[in-house]
Amino acid sequence: MMELFRPTGSKRVLFFVLSDLIISLFTLLVSYGLRFNFSIPEEFIYSFFNVFLLLFSLKLVFFAWFNIYMVAWRFFSLEDAKKLLVAHFLSYFTFTLIIIQHFESFSPFPRSVIGIDLVLSLFFIGLLRISKRYYLEHGSKSMSKPSLIIGANTKASQLIKSALNGELEYYPCAIIALDPKNSHAIHTYINNVKVFSPDELEEVIEKHKITTVIITMELEREVLNEMYNRLYALGVSEFRHFTLLGNEKQKLEPISISDLLARHPKDLDPSRIEAFIKDKKVLITGAGGSIGSEIARQCKNFEATSILLVDHAEYNLYKIKEELPNSLTKMISVVNKDELDNVFKLYKPDIVIHAAAYKHVPLCEDNVESALKNNILGTMNVVDLSIEHKVKKLVIISTDKAVRPTNVMGA
Repeated sequence: MMELFRPTGSKRVLFFVLSDLIISLFTLLVSYGLRFNFSIPEEFIYSFFNVFLLLFSLKLVFFAWFNIYMVAWRFFSLEDAKKLLVAHFLSYFTFTLIIIQHFESFSPFPRSVIGIDLVLSLFFIGLLRISKRYYLEHGSKSMSKPSLIIGANTKASQLIKSALNGELEYYPCAIIALDPKNSHAIHTYINNVKVFSPDELEEVIEKHKITTVIITMELEREVLNEMYNRLYALGVSEFRHFTLLGNEKQKLEPISISDLLARHPKDLDPSRIEAFIKDKKVLITGAGGSIGSEIARQCKNFEATSILLVDHAEYNLYKIKEELPNSLTKMISVVNKDELDNVFKLYKPDIVIHAAAYKHVPLCEDNVESALKNNILGTMNVVDLSIEHKVKKLVIISTDKAVRPTNVMGA
């Protein structure tokens, strides 16, 4: 039963067509009644239905031409009211021309009815269109906020549907196609909301009195900052990011200060990494950990001559060895300098990447001695042996930059 009353585009069109049919029939009857002081001569009744069918057909054509049936009831605006006015005038003007050309087919017909019916039809059909918005804005405490969508995509379509279903406190007035790939969508409609180009941003904001912007696409930070400053200068006070979580779930989050201020990550240069790794013997400490194992995979991708995996955790070392069967493994701790020295002597690495460090703060706080030995003495061993064995490059992966300096890890 609930599904039957769920609003859809086709149900909305059907509702308004039937409503306009009833209203048009009513206003034409009243117009005839006013013309003849509510005593309509019988001969005028015979032509009444021909007049009604022609007039209503013209209304349907011009209403459809101006997309009046595509406007959601609760979002009927002043701009839509202007379209309704123009569509009425065109309908009655065309009707008058047809009546003049083919008067015999509609005779007898009182021409003054045209003017009376125009006023009545415009009043009652317009009243129906604005009734729901008037109720929402004046009969309800929570008024929907006029909003602009950035991004002409499927997320925008889903957002509009949610707004039309009353699931959000926003109503989308327009869409900006910011991505050049979607330039073909400019001046088309997504769920009856018009798509505009970025050049029309100021005009759209002013025309619809936009207070909220909802972003449905991923933006580079530079682009986001530029757009934020541009919109803020136009008086937009609220910025949201729309995310689909799967299974039709969705989330609207405010744009955070970190989105605006955080540094943009630099793209890595694969050619420089390849030149650094290719044809080199690489020793990786902590190779079974989350960081060390990924470094090992990348060394394989960039064609290292040999990869030596060093870790004291058996299972972690076993897992990465399964992924990289051609690699070499040594199950030792970097704290044991003598065993580590033997490894350097035997394999003579060109590059050492030191990733063996405890990084889970609560565990290190509970095991201070082990943390100090592994993170400090272990690192000293790797550095000293790399110098002693004339290793060309030593890379130390830091894992404690964000730690408070007042605890053991930070110190």
